[in-house]
Amino acid sequence: MSTTCQNMSPVGRWSQSDAQYTSPELASTLLSHCGLRRPVRIADFAAGNGSLIRAARARWTDAFLYANDFDVASMHEIKKQSLASATDELDFIDSEFINKSSILNEKKFCLILLNPPFSGGGNIPFKPRGRFSMLRCSKPMSFIITALEHLADHGEILAILPTTTLHGNLDRDARALLREKYDFSITKSPEYGHFPRVDASIYMARIRSGNSSNFFAEQAPLATDGLPWRITRGNASIARKNRMICDSAVGMVHTTGLRDGRIVERYELPNDGRVYRRSPKGSILLPRVGALKLGSIVRTSRTEVMSDCLFSIKGHDASWDMAISSALRQRFSELASLFAGTGAPFLTVERLQRFLIKAIGV
Repeated sequence: MSTTCQNMSPVGRWSQSDAQYTSPELASTLLSHCGLRRPVRIADFAAGNGSLIRAARARWTDAFLYANDFDVASMHEIKKQSLASATDELDFIDSEFINKSSILNEKKFCLILLNPPFSGGGNIPFKPRGRFSMLRCSKPMSFIITALEHLADHGEILAILPTTTLHGNLDRDARALLREKYDFSITKSPEYGHFPRVDASIYMARIRSGNSSNFFAEQAPLATDGLPWRITRGNASIARKNRMICDSAVGMVHTTGLRDGRIVERYELPNDGRVYRRSPKGSILLPRVGALKLGSIVRTSRTEVMSDCLFSIKGHDASWDMAISSALRQRFSELASLFAGTGAPFLTVERLQRFLIKAIGV
């Protein structure tokens, strides 16, 4: 990904600060999710430093590779290294892209690789190009929707996307389109730390022609009466600079104290006179905020005071506790994908309830 153009659509704008290149490791992981045996035409419409094209060239040596990016310097390096069969230096979602492109008035592509620009866009709407130009969506989703114009039948788009595209209101219509007309799947759960200059959680996705698995389904309000478990959010809060680890077993459990499937540390409780919520003995603790890890899902052996960054789940009996624990672990990737939001990703009670209902089959 590289984005140095100043006006990528009639609606949204961004600047040179958007440039965040794909590492070779990330490129290799993305390509490992390809379900095509031997793609013969491959495109990257936001090629940046060429990591995705380079990885594709190494894997499919006989494929036709097309690279495009508005950044002239990046494209110069791609051409210098002969990474692509054809190249352009164009604004991908501009209405004149097809007319100016050196190759795209010909055949479509069976594999499209994308790490679209996504930093700094906020809630600014962008306009995709093509038959879905009536939509308004986020910057990265505008690249995805536009790329559908160039996807061959039975082809795939492999993309790196910010987690906000899973649940943000700005992308609601784009998600509806993908839900109705395409098969969308998450191939790698949300994670932080891949782009140091951007404080964003990203995930990897695969989009195929055909009806989707309904991952993006818009649902009616949830009725929770009669469910065989109870979800509780903690309410203890201490600023990071004021947290002090307890020497005893009495204290507040926070996300940083959940590791390797157990509680490894507790913090001294604030002396503010509040009544703090506790998780019952035998309940399951998991983070409400931040990057979810398998080791941060913990079964308690006693009651615990919870920080406001934790949820506890307690079944009506031991058999329900076991079913809940099994669902959280066996469908971990799906659970992790539910964490979203600007800044630190977070999980809501409703998303967690829906996940459990679907996973356990209540």
